[in-house]
Amino acid sequence: VVVAPTNDESVTLRNNTGSAVDISNYTIGDSNNPTAYTIPNITILSQGDYVTYNANTMGIGINNTGEVIYLMDTQGDIVSTWYG
Repeated sequence: VVVAPTNDESVTLRNNTGSAVDISNYTIGDSNNPTAYTIPNITILSQGDYVTYNANTMGIGINNTGEVIYLMDTQGDIVSTWYG
């Protein structure tokens, strides 16, 4: 997660699972809106691949401190959490 400068705020997801992962329709959000952004269809990350989403694209602001960013699967279960 990049929190500053404001124009560069972003979330990068990296696949370290050992196999390809389909993250289509997973959501990324913050403490104000945990499901703010839905990852587009056909978003598959091979082992070691990464994808970066700009905060403006996701419709969230990333606070420098006291922030929580969520990655949730299609069932609404938390897959990963970042605390800043």
